Amino acid sequence: MRMSNQTGIIAAVGIILGAAGIGFGVYRWRRSIGTVSFGEARFMRSAMQMNAELLALGRIAGVQAAHDEVRDFAQLLVEDHSQEQSDLAGIAAYLGVPVATVISRRITKLAEKLKTLDGDAIDLAFMKTMVATHEVNVDLFKRIAEKGRTAEVKAYAHQFLARLEKHLAAAKSVAAGLSPQEQNHQTPALGALN
Repeated sequence: MRMSNQTGIIAAVGIILGAAGIGFGVYRWRRSIGTVSFGEARFMRSAMQMNAELLALGRIAGVQAAHDEVRDFAQLLVEDHSQEQSDLAGIAAYLGVPVATVISRRITKLAEKLKTLDGDAIDLAFMKTMVATHEVNVDLFKRIAEKGRTAEVKAYAHQFLARLEKHLAAAKSVAAGLSPQEQNHQTPALGALN
C-alpha cells in the first residue's frame, strides 16, 4: 500500500511531535510524582521573568531615586525578588521545568529610559510602574494559588502572593506620599511589566 505525499507528511509530523513528547495542545513536563501543566509552566516562566525584571528596575531606582522612601522600596524589591527568584529556580528544577532569567528587550528599553530620568521624575515613573505591575501580578498569582494543580506551584504562588500584596500596598503608599507637585508632573508610568 502506497502513501500519498500529503499523508506521508502528516504521518512524519505526527511521529516527530510524538517523539518530542508534544501532544495535541497539551504540553506536560514529566517528573517522578506527576506532571506540570503547560499553564503552570508558563506561569513559572512568567514569574521568573517578572522577578528578573523587578530586580533590574529596583537596582536602578535604588541608586538613582531622589526620595529615601523610593530607595527603601526599591531595596525591599531587590531583597524579596532575589529570594523569590532563588526559590522559584529550585522549584522549577525539582519539577523539571526549564526557566530562563533573560531580561526582555522591552524591559531593557524601560531600564534605559529609567536611567535617563532623575530626581522626582524617576521616583514617580518607578512608583507608577511598580503599582501597575504589582496589580497585574497579584491577579495572576491569585489565579494560580486558587486554581493551580501542582502542589509546589500552588504553594509558591500562595506564599509569594502575600509578598506581592504587601509590595502593592507599599507601592501605593509610597506613590501617594510623593508631593502634590510630583503627582501633577507629567511623567507617565513606564508601563506594567507583564
